[in-house]
Amino acid sequence: MLRLIRKSQKGQTAVEYIMMVAVAVSLGIAVFKKLDEYLIKNPKGLIGKPLNSYRQAMDQNGKYKRFPLRMAR
Repeated sequence: MLRLIRKSQKGQTAVEYIMMVAVAVSLGIAVFKKLDEYLIKNPKGLIGKPLNSYRQAMDQNGKYKRFPLRMAR
């Protein structure tokens, strides 16, 4: 009987640790999604502003736009 109780307690401990890890992972994912929305996807965000300025300097292929130089005559 004592053996069954010990096995049961070990199993319960393992399940509790797995549940704690699952909760921590789900909270981490939720936090990173919110940070992504706030910092990167927001055009006025901390990272969104520089990204928008880089996008304006690029063409559709991801290369820098070429601007013709006008020579003074």
